[in-house]
Amino acid sequence: MESAASKKPQLKRELTLVQLVFIGVAGALGNGALFGAVGMVTVAGPGAIIAFIFGGAIYVTIALTYMELARVHPEAGAPSRFSLYSHGRTTSLINSFADIIWYVFIPPLEALSIVDGINYLVPGSPLLGASGYPTAEGVLVGIALVLAFAPFNYFGVGMFGKSTKYIGAVKLFFYVSMGLGLIFVVHNFGNFANHAYGGFLPYGAVAILLIMPLTMYDFGGIRVIPDLAGETRKNEVEKNDAIVKAVGLTVLFETLIYISIAVAILASINWHALGLTPGDYAGLKGAMHGDNPFFILAHSNGLGIIFIFAVIAGLMAPFVTGYIYSGAGARIFFSSSRSGFLGSAFKNLHKRYSVPFWAIITFAIVGAVTVMISSPAPSVYSVIVDATVAGYLGFSTHPVAMWVQRRQGVTREDQKFRGALLYGPIAMGVSSLVVYWSGWPSDPYAMLLITIGVIIFGVPFKAFEQVKNSIWYIMYFAFLLVIVFFSKTVGPGTMYGVHVGFIPFTWGTLITFLATTLIFFPWGVASGLKEEYYHEEYTAPYRVPQTGADGTVVGDGSK
Repeated sequence: MESAASKKPQLKRELTLVQLVFIGVAGALGNGALFGAVGMVTVAGPGAIIAFIFGGAIYVTIALTYMELARVHPEAGAPSRFSLYSHGRTTSLINSFADIIWYVFIPPLEALSIVDGINYLVPGSPLLGASGYPTAEGVLVGIALVLAFAPFNYFGVGMFGKSTKYIGAVKLFFYVSMGLGLIFVVHNFGNFANHAYGGFLPYGAVAILLIMPLTMYDFGGIRVIPDLAGETRKNEVEKNDAIVKAVGLTVLFETLIYISIAVAILASINWHALGLTPGDYAGLKGAMHGDNPFFILAHSNGLGIIFIFAVIAGLMAPFVTGYIYSGAGARIFFSSSRSGFLGSAFKNLHKRYSVPFWAIITFAIVGAVTVMISSPAPSVYSVIVDATVAGYLGFSTHPVAMWVQRRQGVTREDQKFRGALLYGPIAMGVSSLVVYWSGWPSDPYAMLLITIGVIIFGVPFKAFEQVKNSIWYIMYFAFLLVIVFFSKTVGPGTMYGVHVGFIPFTWGTLITFLATTLIFFPWGVASGLKEEYYHEEYTAPYRVPQTGADGTVVGDGSK
């Protein structure tokens, strides 16, 4: 007789390697990337190109930790559970809410960028007020867009993968064509290293570090791939190493596309048409008036066809990014429910479509509420940085979890990557730098939101277990807050009329990296559980058994 457990719907493993690559690349290339690229050029000029190259190199170290841990834990929403297996529930609770904050901000940001685009294209549109903030009508359109993201995730992961593959291909065509069109039609290459404009680094090399939060926001979208590991075809994961290949290819393609976007912006700046003094990169963001930068650049150069491409990309790109992030964010609700941090309804699967439908619906509602409370938002750039801080605070646990899982004897030799002694600490170090460079007030704001979520859900769900194993992570937050507070460049400057910034930016960067790699990384590894965390409800039903070289099985539901 068939058991009740066997009758319960299970996640369907239908995604392929090709679909994962399209999900990773198409999901990352939203309007946040376009606005962010202009913000980068505004601060660093042509140095934005170096920032994207540097960002790609940085993210390789983080991606390697994803690749290894995803091999060990091919689960839905797995990155939020890596630290559960290595450090227990309190560390994982903090990690999960950092991930939730990262995901919750992005779909509303993309929806509001569509509202901005519509307002630009429709003369007399009532969607934005004179101040540039969404009106009541604009907020309603933004809410409708966020809710429209849900159906793309509701009707099964198979439909999601197939639709994203084809829609994503169309999006990428217009996105890339728009950038290449500006490069080869306008080709104002005199902007790149003109000595009259200050050369390739008009504001110095330090400017590259100041724009890294915007850079790393763009790369952070790669994590949607391991979030979908539990719904990727089993043979693709085990035989084709699909998660590893998809992450690697996505890092490569995104780096190339981001570099081309930065080159396109620089090559298409028409200083006089934008009302700027030649070489005034600092005025570029203001010249866009908060509108989609590629609309402005194409229009200012009189490029009708490229303007049409920019319009299609500018409206399509954020919609695709929005629904991909909505689906991945719902998996964080799903995995958090599996970990016992949210109600059990969030891990319930639809009987027909086998997706976490309550998680998808709730994430859409939370997104709609976020649209209301973030309108008017301070600026698209500040929202990007706030999300980036939360995301990288979450990412910082993964290198530590990777090392703890190795020490616990969970990770098989064939699942490991060489060089972890080097790239493990570096991955945590550069994640910390992204948080440091983001500065005040984004750091305390993101940490406050994480803390509120941890308290509100941690107390009723009795999640404060293995607290001593999380002390390193809590102190890590405190250290970053203190170093930013006393920094001259990224700190608050003054508090109640008292000057508090005394640490030079470069020294703060060095101190942050060294403290993370030499103190917090080894402290985090030493704080890991001696054996992988086990719980009859939170881990046993979901842990994928691992067979070692000696035939020993770990993670099979036994202590």
